[in-house]
Amino acid sequence: MKRHSILIFLVLGFLAALCLAPGPAAAGPHYDGYFTNVMVRNLFNLPERASAPPTPDTGQWYVYSYDDGVYVIDDAGNTTNLMATPIIIAQGATASTATGGGTDSCDVTGSTLSLADGAFAAGKTIKWTIAGTKDSTNGTMSVHLSLGGSDVLTLTSGDSAAADWIAEITMHEYTDTAHQKFFGTLSVNGKSVVTDYATGTTDMNSGSAVTAKIRIQAAGSGDNVVSEYVRVETLYN
Repeated sequence: MKRHSILIFLVLGFLAALCLAPGPAAAGPHYDGYFTNVMVRNLFNLPERASAPPTPDTGQWYVYSYDDGVYVIDDAGNTTNLMATPIIIAQGATASTATGGGTDSCDVTGSTLSLADGAFAAGKTIKWTIAGTKDSTNGTMSVHLSLGGSDVLTLTSGDSAAADWIAEITMHEYTDTAHQKFFGTLSVNGKSVVTDYATGTTDMNSGSAVTAKIRIQAAGSGDNVVSEYVRVETLYN
């Protein structure tokens, strides 16, 4: 019994020492900016590296940070950017309705982003997925991407069908903060499918935030175009 008590005391003492360990600044042994199974207080301290670490030994993987993300390198030398996967930053199912008439449009609730000055830099991508219904056959419908107060991409249905619809619109920043690529697809009942591609030169580093949002529009009088779901994703490459 006495031996058991001593053993329990030693285990508890060891656990207490772990809990009282210093913060990330003193996280323990590491190797030139990548860690091998060292964690303190549930935080990894990953100093940014100038290049990938050497290929790990068989059966080991390393996690390290670079200037554009957090990476994993496996024992075959393959690297994966953990941030280069879609991250949902907003989604919702609040209905937004555009009533026909041609000039009236409606902002899609939940689609608006305020992009901080300089934050949407080269290599960054945002994707909107919007879905809903159109209730009558009096005219076409449109989905617009607005950036900085101007429409930069418009998808207009090929016919006046009353049906379910889904649209996907992507905005990609390339070269620098003042050059964009836009592309999208609108499908109405899976039959009327339209695509569009455009380029833009909105200055995303102008000294103030830039607003990006989705608008819907019904051209035919008496038509109602309703957005019933929106999802916004970001991709860092």
